Formats: sequence, structure tokens, C-alpha cells
Amino acid sequence: MRREASPLLVVVPCFPPAQIGDQGLG
Repeated sequence: MRREASPLLVVVPCFPPAQIGDQGLG
């Protein structure tokens, strides 16, 4: 995986599921 994917996976779990659904990422 590229370094760009590393921070992405770290940011996803950082935020709660409620916020992720709000942004439409989940």
C-alpha cells in the first residue's frame, strides 16, 4: 500500500461512525 493509503486508514477509525456517514465515506 502507498503512503497515501496509510494515513487514510488512520483517519477513518479516528472519526466516529456518525461523522463518516455524514460525509458519505461509509
